[in-house]
Amino acid sequence: MEKGKFLADRSSKSAWRYHPIDWNQKNIPIQRSDLNWVDATYLENVDDYPLVQFQVSKAFGRVVGFWDEKDVFNIVLLDPLHNLQPSKDFNYRVDSCSPLSCSYSSVLCEIERIKSNSHCKSPDCGYKKSINMIGLGDAYANVIVHFVDDDQYHKVEGLKVEGVIDSASDLISYGIDYVEEVKGS
Repeated sequence: MEKGKFLADRSSKSAWRYHPIDWNQKNIPIQRSDLNWVDATYLENVDDYPLVQFQVSKAFGRVVGFWDEKDVFNIVLLDPLHNLQPSKDFNYRVDSCSPLSCSYSSVLCEIERIKSNSHCKSPDCGYKKSINMIGLGDAYANVIVHFVDDDQYHKVEGLKVEGVIDSASDLISYGIDYVEEVKGS
């Protein structure tokens, strides 16, 4: 839905529980200035780029972000426990939390759990040898998750088929090299 049409429709805004973040809310656990990963152009311009939230569902919390100059919604953070705007209905309680898992981190944890499981006592157990050969190394760090549209995805797959790249990671390497080259010119 287009931004203007959405913002003009009170029932849609209400259904999505869409509203600006009230930085003076009782028990709010962070401040706008804490969002240091947001470009200063947006972070420091409160009037033109106010942070807003909407619900994914009551069970999955809120999405927090802002509309940029092209009317694209930029997600700044996910608030699965609805902590950013503590509610009067829950006595302004902020639920204790730590980083929540995603599918990627859950698979890594499950692999570690299986590797540490000592059900297989035989030194010749092929299962145990195989699972222990999985080296996760730095799998928990330096991960970039990025959404691409169907056209971009097919272009990446085409480049792989053509042998131009081995993986999507090659594109990041090529991009970094290109930017450094342009920057150095």
